[in-house]
Amino acid sequence: MGFFSWNCEGCKHPLISRYALEENNEWMNDVVILTPDGSVIQGEYDGYGRAGEYDYGDDGGEPQVYHKACWQILGEPTEYTGASERAGDQGYFFDENTHNLFEPLSIGELENIKIAGVLAEKNCCQNWEICHLSYVLGMASDYIAGSLDKKEKERFLKDLEAAKEKMDKEAKELEEKIEAEKREREKELCCTEDDE
Repeated sequence: MGFFSWNCEGCKHPLISRYALEENNEWMNDVVILTPDGSVIQGEYDGYGRAGEYDYGDDGGEPQVYHKACWQILGEPTEYTGASERAGDQGYFFDENTHNLFEPLSIGELENIKIAGVLAEKNCCQNWEICHLSYVLGMASDYIAGSLDKKEKERFLKDLEAAKEKMDKEAKELEEKIEAEKREREKELCCTEDDE
């Protein structure tokens, strides 16, 4: 069996294999699994259905899963209420930055991340920019309303700056590509005129 995963009950982003972690989302590899028989297991998700003492291949039941950070924000639930949905991107096959979000520090931040998670699953990671933008806009409304604490504000501003840098980089790359194509066309026109 290849890579597979489930979406966290808290934020709706997948448990991410350690092989697919990015700069800001290492917390998505630290997970809590609730089993139908009442076990609560913590560990790092390996991408193949295993974390800590849990092994999906041996257990036989469908788990209910959380990122540890989300589980803690939600009050560390221990009651199994049903199976988590399978992740469309398998916790591995997703576009860069689709799930590259900071660890949530509050229920408000968790809710904003959840919006991005739902969109990522719906689009199966075709449009990470929309997912990331929804998170930034959600945090922006909280920032303007003054409902973020100091640490959340710092994190939001850092994420906003990172998003701006990425957009600037992509704009520059697009501009360079257009310029290169323009030079290539001019070169072709020049050669065509010389042939005549």
